[in-house]
Parts: sequence; C-alpha cells; structure tokens
Amino acid sequence: MELTAREDIEAPLDEVFRAVSDFDSFERAILRRGAEVSRTDDLLQSGVGMCWDVVFDFRGRSRLAQLQLVDFAAPDGLKVLGHSAGIKIDFQADLVALSRARTRLEILTDVQATNLPSRLLLQPLRLAHSTILKRFRKRVAVFAGKVEDGWQTRRGA
Repeated sequence: MELTAREDIEAPLDEVFRAVSDFDSFERAILRRGAEVSRTDDLLQSGVGMCWDVVFDFRGRSRLAQLQLVDFAAPDGLKVLGHSAGIKIDFQADLVALSRARTRLEILTDVQATNLPSRLLLQPLRLAHSTILKRFRKRVAVFAGKVEDGWQTRRGA
C-alpha cells in the first residue's frame, strides 16, 4: 500500500530539512499517540544508522516495528526502512528548492506484506485506502503549516 503527499512550503530548504530530520519531536509525537519508542543505536548525531524500536497497539495486539535510517542526504531528504512481523515499511522524504524561500516536500510511504498473515492484516487498510490517504495528506499539510509558521516566527523575530 503506497501513500504519497506533496506540499509546497514557504520556507528555505535548510529550514524544512531541519524540521523533517527533527527526530526528537517525532519521537515525542509517537509517545503522545500512545506508542512506546526507544532509540537502539548509540550515535551522538543524526545520521545513517539511527535505529528505533516502536511498540504500538494495532487491531487488538501489541506490535513491534524496528526502524532504521538508511539515507540521510542533507538537505535533499532522508529514507527510513522498517519491518514488523511480515511487513516491510519504506518511508522517504524528498526536498526540492523551488526558490530561496520556497521548498517542495514530497513524502512516499510504502507498506508491503511479506507473508499471508500480514496480507490479511493489511487487507482492511487497502479497502480504506482513500480514507487513509486523505488523513495522511492532511497530516503532511498540517506539518508543512507548522514548518511555515515556525519559519515566519523566527524570520520576523
């Protein structure tokens, strides 16, 4: 199942990349949604090799997803790969400078089942694909708005 979103953000490329690669804020957001997240690497700076274990409830069961940052090309984008009990997760964020103060953010998330039980687990999500895609795009738009607001606040200060 593939989810894509594209947003043009009124902020410079470096500012948008800083927001997209703010892993601490994403960890806090995951915690607020009721999941548990823990870093499993010992890197001191953000970069390739960062790893997380995420424990969350889905369809009445506790699930574990292991995520790893596999590409960190500042300021052009990043890629995270993950897996969880027969499911492969591929998350990619690409940034393109449209001008000095405008950046296009493109996000691609691909979730694939690798065995029959995981296919059965994902089937209801495939049936609700349009609803999930709308929610996904709305969240990306909200994120883009927060990046713009933060940039406008810092620039005006």
